[in-house]
Formats: sequence, C-alpha cells, structure tokens
Amino acid sequence: MEQANHTHFRLDVLDGLRGFAIFQVAWLHLWELSWLSSNFEIFGVTIPLDVLPVTGALGVELFLFISGFCLFHSYVKTLDQGSQIQKISDYAYRRMIKILPSYLLAMLIILVCFEHPFTSVKDYLFQIFTHLFFIHNWFPESYGAINGVFWSLGVEIQFYLIFPLVCSLFLRKPVLVFLSFFCASMAYRYAVHSLYPDQITYLVNQLPGFLDCFLGGMLSAHLVRRLSKSRVREGWMTFIALIAAVAFFVLIKNGYDTRYEQSKDVWRVYYRAPLVLIFIIFTVSSCFAVKVWKSTLANPAAVFLSTISYNLYIWHQFIAQRMFQNRIPSAVSQDPHQDPQWQMIFMGITAVLGVLMATLLTYGFERPLLRLKSRNSV
Repeated sequence: MEQANHTHFRLDVLDGLRGFAIFQVAWLHLWELSWLSSNFEIFGVTIPLDVLPVTGALGVELFLFISGFCLFHSYVKTLDQGSQIQKISDYAYRRMIKILPSYLLAMLIILVCFEHPFTSVKDYLFQIFTHLFFIHNWFPESYGAINGVFWSLGVEIQFYLIFPLVCSLFLRKPVLVFLSFFCASMAYRYAVHSLYPDQITYLVNQLPGFLDCFLGGMLSAHLVRRLSKSRVREGWMTFIALIAAVAFFVLIKNGYDTRYEQSKDVWRVYYRAPLVLIFIIFTVSSCFAVKVWKSTLANPAAVFLSTISYNLYIWHQFIAQRMFQNRIPSAVSQDPHQDPQWQMIFMGITAVLGVLMATLLTYGFERPLLRLKSRNSV
C-alpha cells in the first residue's frame, strides 16, 4: 500500500503539468482576443510574463507528451503486478468513453445552436463526416471549421489507433524505438518546411510531426517505471528538474523573441525536438524530486485545472470568440483593444465562463459516464 501511495504521488506531477498546459493554451487564446499584456516591472526591471501566453500554443506539445506518458503507464502497469497487459477492448473503451461524449456533445451544441460558415449541404455533411471519424485535420477546409481546437483531437485519436502496435515495439526496444520515431518526426518537419513552406501550419501539425511528443511521453513513463525499482537521490533530481525548468523558459523565450522573424510553426520545426527532450528530463526528475517540489507542481489549482482540462480545452476559445464577436462586454472605444478596462474585464469574464462551463460538463456529464463503467466492472 505504501508503494502504491508513493507511485500515485509521483504521478500527481503529471496532473500538475496538465494543469499548466491547459492554463498556457487558454491564456494564449484569450490573449489573442484581448491583447492584454502581462508584463510588469520590479525595481525598473521588466518581467516578460507575456512569454507564456504568446508561446501558449506549445501547451499542445505538452498535452500530447502527457498523453503518451499516461497511455503507456496505464497500458503496462498491470505487468508490474504480474498480470497480463491491458486488453485491447478495455484500452479502446477507456479511450472512447473519455474522448467521445464531450466531443460529440460539443459538436451537437455548436452545430445546432450557433451559426456556422457551411454554405451547402455537401459541405455540412463533409464537416460532420470528417469530424466523426477524426480525420478533419487532414483537410485544410475542415482543419478548424467547427471548433478551432478540434484539430489536435484528430491527432490524438489517430495516435490512439496506432498506439498498441507502437507499444508492442516499444516494450522490446524502448530507447531504439523512441530514437527512431524521434528522428522520423524531425525529418518529417524538416521535409515539410523545405518542400511545402506555404502549407507549414497545416502540415507540421499532423500526426507525424508530433510522434516525438508522444514517444517522449512513453519514454518518460518507461524511465519512471524503471527508476521506481531503484534508489534515487531526491536532491539531485530536484536540481535537474530546476535546470530543465530554466531551459524550458529559455527555449520559449527564444520563440517569443524571434516571433517577428519567423512564424511559430517554423520555430516548431527546429525547436519541437529539444522541447521534447526538456519535457522528458523535467518530468522524470520531478517524479523523484523532493516532496516540496512535487507538491508545488501538483498544487490544488493545477490539479483542478487538470481535472477539467479536456472540457476547458474544448470550450474556452469558442466562448471567448463568441463574446468578442458580439462585443460582450462593450468597450468605450471603437477598437476594444484601446480600452484597458475592457481588456481586463473581457479576460476575467471569459476565463470564469470557460472554467464554469468546463466544471459543469466535467462533473455533471463526463464523470458520471466514467463512474458508470466503474460500477459495471464491479
């Protein structure tokens, strides 16, 4: 029992990281609409807090990294207990019951209750078909058509489909398989940048371009699993985690400083790989760091955001966009971005509404469905 508690506490770090990921992504989307700067000065020194929202799209990389970690950990944890690996049927059900209900509900609400840009029955049916089969990110015309954030769910589901095969290879030669996918993913991004520069945003964010994120998460779970069976020095692990955190900020600061020289997607071509390496080092070391470090990462606010993260991811941008389009709240100037009071009120209201909507759906819709499976399994 004690070992299980220690393992659970280590994995709480993942909840903290997921909470940070959704915080950064949501902050980006609200900032894109409000333009509210978060920089501030201390003793004449400017603290560039705008780095976090401006580079907030990298929260998607972190989400997919965490997904790879949790998929592998959940899939093979029974091996440590002397049992067989998780059945494909159980794996498929767990993925579907987590992803589909909230996704389908969001599609229904958006298509029925709100205006959409689909001009013909053929286009409407095409959008529904591609979204139902999670291939909407394959086509420019459906990439962000129903909801701007849905594209990444297509990437996620596509990896779910190949994960059992990837996992079977990974269990045999984890480091070799990771390096193979890591290099293949980099090669894909470089090829896109070289051959199709005009379509880089669309192509670099397809599944091949994210395989290093997923496999990086799997490798991290594998390393945590291996290190759990040996003694590690918490002090050194904490120091390594701190260095990785600094490296992460330096890396995203580079993306922030060069944002006018190259697009964020061109930046990702070259820097997604080192970002994944930083994720691996930070995650593994944090899982074995001192208790204060782990408690700080898995603080109550981050864990709460992690709990509602899926529904918050689905709804936060859509709510904010509708409010902005309908000028809610109203601004005193023609351009609301010239009204500092509006900027603060808009950010506050949209953030609160997004959290409220996500909380309602998580605890009133998603969690009851998950508990239904648990009751039927007893």
